[in-house]
Amino acid sequence: MSNGTTEVLRARLVALVGAKRAAQAGVCRNVCESMRSILLAVQQATRRTQTERREETKRRLLEAAMDLVAEGGVGAVTVAATGERAGYSRGIVNHHFGSRRALLDALAREVQGRFTAPPPRGTGLARLLGLVDAYLANLGERARDVHVFLVLWTEAIASDPDLRPVFAERDEAFRSSMAAAVRRGVADGSLGADVDPPAAAVALVGLLRGVGLQRLLAPDAVDLDAVRGEVRRLLSRGLQPAACATAGRAGGRRRASSARPPSS
Repeated sequence: MSNGTTEVLRARLVALVGAKRAAQAGVCRNVCESMRSILLAVQQATRRTQTERREETKRRLLEAAMDLVAEGGVGAVTVAATGERAGYSRGIVNHHFGSRRALLDALAREVQGRFTAPPPRGTGLARLLGLVDAYLANLGERARDVHVFLVLWTEAIASDPDLRPVFAERDEAFRSSMAAAVRRGVADGSLGADVDPPAAAVALVGLLRGVGLQRLLAPDAVDLDAVRGEVRRLLSRGLQPAACATAGRAGGRRRASSARPPSS
């Protein structure tokens, strides 16, 4: 074999070895990348699972605390009772909330967050009636949540000053949404120009809280469907512009007059 042939064969052999090594290196890189991707996915799934477990535990603890308030008032909510009702040890409550006080604060915000206002539509009067009707509907549709909310609300007033800021903030937001609807109604003419938005908001929130408390005390004494209709009628007539109110009263007098029997 000539020297030239030997050199050619040697060059081909070196090229083959280089190609093999390159292929092996590529395979290694692909394998390593795949392993890194799998490891990252496992880590992310583990983190998600841990977060989901924490959130599920907190949810169960808050539900347990709500059950205890509904059954026995705020005094029934202890660290031990809440953990036991949720199926955990008492230590889990301190682990997630730190204290009974923090648990009650979280519970107050949780139950408040379960009530959302309907989307604003139509005139100011329509928005106002929507807010009022949604509140009254919740008294029946979310009875336990409303029960817990009102018990905590009265507790904040009567004997638990630590809860007071949470509920004062909520009531302020409620009054603000009512006042905003009234202002819109005054602006668009669906409500009388002489209606005072802040004062009307205070009166309306007082009316709704009063209905809720009456139902809490004596559920059978409050016919929610009848109350919803009556409140709607009172607000529609009492807050409408003066011209509409005068026309409504005149129409009422005409109907009453036509209903009287003729004199002999």
